[in-house]
Amino acid sequence: MTFKNLCPILTTHQRLNHTLSVFDDINKSYQNPEKFTSDLNNLIQVLRNITFMLQVEKEKIKDFDNWYKPIQNTLKRDDIMKWLHDSRTHIVHRGDLEKESYLTIRIIDHFNQEIFTEKSDPFLTTEQAIKFFRKKIKLKFPEILKDDIVLEAERKWVVSTFPNAEIVDILIYCFSVLTNIVEAAHNIFNDSILTCVENNFFNKNEDFKIVLRNKLKKNRRTRVCYDDGKIITSQILSIEQTTIFKDYSEMKLKRKVEQKYGDISNLKKLMNSTDEEIPFCFLKFHLEISKRFLLTDGSILPICFFYFSKIEPPRILSFDLEDSFARFSMAESIADMAEETKCKAVLFISEVWIGDFPKKGDDYVPARLQKNKKEAVEIVAITPDKIKTIHLPFYRDNEKIVLGEELYDINQEWLFFNKLKNNWKNII
Repeated sequence: MTFKNLCPILTTHQRLNHTLSVFDDINKSYQNPEKFTSDLNNLIQVLRNITFMLQVEKEKIKDFDNWYKPIQNTLKRDDIMKWLHDSRTHIVHRGDLEKESYLTIRIIDHFNQEIFTEKSDPFLTTEQAIKFFRKKIKLKFPEILKDDIVLEAERKWVVSTFPNAEIVDILIYCFSVLTNIVEAAHNIFNDSILTCVENNFFNKNEDFKIVLRNKLKKNRRTRVCYDDGKIITSQILSIEQTTIFKDYSEMKLKRKVEQKYGDISNLKKLMNSTDEEIPFCFLKFHLEISKRFLLTDGSILPICFFYFSKIEPPRILSFDLEDSFARFSMAESIADMAEETKCKAVLFISEVWIGDFPKKGDDYVPARLQKNKKEAVEIVAITPDKIKTIHLPFYRDNEKIVLGEELYDINQEWLFFNKLKNNWKNII
């Protein structure tokens, strides 16, 4: 059990936490202009109130004025923080900020590739924009692929006083600056936000700015099936390692695994079997453990390992998919987690269908729709500049799983991981 310290600047820290709750409000109202305006005004004022509250608690910090003066000078030199100051003054004394918005309409194909983009009338609701676009633009797709084509509408709010960035992203930056000030105040007491009893958001293993942005961006977009306009509500169950194993001690977990899958201690020797970089040095281990799980359970749910070093345990996300559209959410969850944690490598395991490539002149047919499709376990190890894949074919003889011979591919492109690779580029 981890003990946390009492907060040395309680009211200021509580105001920081209040800001997080207003971020949640603004996320829920993103598609509602009237409510969004109210929440935006509230968020700007709450952000400004953090430093006001710190000054109210100044008697708690020895020689506060000398400590705080350089911070004030830094804030005055920061154009974005100066904008926050001026925006709060405008809201209090003049009224709402003048806002702009735009909708981006995208067509995404069965390969997860963006094949068409157009900006739409910002005064339309998302539903109206999608309906208008489907009437205006008619794209031809093979009948067999029509259920795999997605139309996506994404709204972004921009204010005229800061036209080059999305308004919520600007406010996340402001929140990060103010968080660093609150952290500096904690440090005076040899404390940290991370070890403070008031902390219910910040995690030492994650970039909190990216975590907050990824959480908020989900309500900016709506996806529909291009063919019939039906809204895609597909969800995935994303389970973290801490959730999976929260009720188990290390010894209890070991016993549970051995009861179901037998002794796997010999497999652990494969963890350090090569001199390759992560995650490629762990491929043999993951291959053999996948065989054990497949033979015992008869199937494998998609699971992703996020590696940081050879000695640090990976973060784990397991997915329970509802339908084929869930691939979009799964790809985004993997990319988001890699960006938030700044992991060095990813290893992804799932069951896949293997089919034949179309012959010259024939239409493409997804493997899962082919009559002679075969089942396989796919293991993909990927870093920002390298990718390696193992396919383990298998077939079912009544209830028995029969394994085939694994096949290796090096540097084969997987469009599923495009977003992950793009996020890595931004980090690097």
